[in-house]
Amino acid sequence: GEEICWDYRCQTDSEKEMRRAICLCGSKNCRVSYLHYNGESELATFADEKCTVLHEFVRLLTSCVDADELRAPDQTLTLNPKPGTPGKGTPGKRGGHAGKRADDHWKSALIAAGVRADDEGMLAGLPQWARKFASKCVATAHEEKKFLTHSLYESAKRRANEAIEAPRAEVAEYEADPESFMAQRLKDATPPTVPDEPSDVDIRADARADASGVYAARVQSLAVTMDKVRRVLAVQTMLGGDAEKPVANVDASASKPPLRLLNDEERTAHLAAYGARLASAANVENPFEESSFDRTSVDGSAADDEDGSNPEDARWVRSDAARRILREMADNLWKRSLEDSESEGDRIARLACGDLAYLAATTRNLFAPVAPGARFQSPYVAMGSTGSRDGAGVVRRMDYPAHSALGFLCTWREEY
Repeated sequence: GEEICWDYRCQTDSEKEMRRAICLCGSKNCRVSYLHYNGESELATFADEKCTVLHEFVRLLTSCVDADELRAPDQTLTLNPKPGTPGKGTPGKRGGHAGKRADDHWKSALIAAGVRADDEGMLAGLPQWARKFASKCVATAHEEKKFLTHSLYESAKRRANEAIEAPRAEVAEYEADPESFMAQRLKDATPPTVPDEPSDVDIRADARADASGVYAARVQSLAVTMDKVRRVLAVQTMLGGDAEKPVANVDASASKPPLRLLNDEERTAHLAAYGARLASAANVENPFEESSFDRTSVDGSAADDEDGSNPEDARWVRSDAARRILREMADNLWKRSLEDSESEGDRIARLACGDLAYLAATTRNLFAPVAPGARFQSPYVAMGSTGSRDGAGVVRRMDYPAHSALGFLCTWREEY
C-alpha cells in the first residue's frame, strides 16, 4: 500500500485484534489492518505442539538439574515383561521416545540463534539454570521461525492461486461467448482480465519477514520475562524480600533452582503413598502394604552397588520396584474393571485408577519444589494521569507470591 509510516510488521493470531487495528488511510492498495494476521493459525499450530505451559514446564525441569541426573527417554523402564490389557480409554502399546538429554551447552543454542550469551545481554546476573532455560526457549523460537517461514509461504501461495481462479473462470467464460457475457454485465463493463500472479520470490520474502517478526517478538518477550525473573530472584534471595532496596547491582547468579530432582528413597516414598491413595479410591487392597523395599532390583537380583560396580542401577533400584508394583496394580485394576460383577461406579473408578497407576509407573523423573523465596510487594508506582483532583493519579503496587519466578518462566510467551 501507500505507507505513510514505518511498517513494523507486528503479528497477531487473533482475528479480533486484527480487525480492531483498522487503517483509515483510504489508499486503494491498503491492506486495511496495521497488524499482519497469521490466518488459520500457523502460530497456533506450532504452539499447540511444542509451546504449551506444560512444554515450558518440561524445559524448566530439565534446566534445574544436570543432564546426567535425569533418566532419559531412551532408558527403558523394566516394569512388566507381560503387560496386561489396558482399559477403555487407556493407551495400549506405547511407542518409543526418541528424546535427547538436556543440553548442558546452553551457550551454543543462544549463539546459533543469534542471541548474546555473555554477561552483557539479557541473561546478565542470572543463575545458570535460568540461562539454560532461556537457551531452550530461544532454540524453540528459532525452530518456530523455520516452521513459520515454510508454512506462511505455503499458505500465501495457496491464497494467491485461489485469488486468480475466479478471474480466470470469468476470462474463460468471456472467451467462450463474449456477447452473452457482456450482455449480462453493465453497459460500461469492460472485458475481464487475469491479474498478475505475485512472484514466488516476493511470496518467500514476505514469509521470511513475517516469520522473523514473530521470532523477534518471542525474543523480546523472553528478554522482558528474564528481567522480571532477575528482579524477583534478587529481592527474594539476596535482599530478604525488601523490594524497597535497589536491585540494579544485585547479582542473583547464585539463586537456587525452583525445583529439585527427587532421589531414589524420595521417589519410592512418593510412589508408595500415591499407590496407597489409588488403592483407597478404587476400593482395593493396597499392594504396597506387603512390600518392603529392600536392596533388590526389579528382576529380584541384588543390586551390585556396594563396590561401585553398578552405580547406575543403584540410583533407581527401589523406585523401580515401586514402579513395578504400580504397573502390576494398573493391570489388575484394568482387569477388574472388565468384570461383569462390578457396579458402574466401581468399574469407572478402577479404570481411572488403573490409568493413573500406569502414568505414575512410567514417569521417569519426579521433582519437588524448593523452599520458596519471600513473598513481597513492589514499591508504590503512580499510574495514569497526574491531573486528577489529588494530583497523584492511580497509585498501585504489584504483589509477588513466593513462586513468582516459576510462574513467569512457564508463561513467558504471553508476556509480549
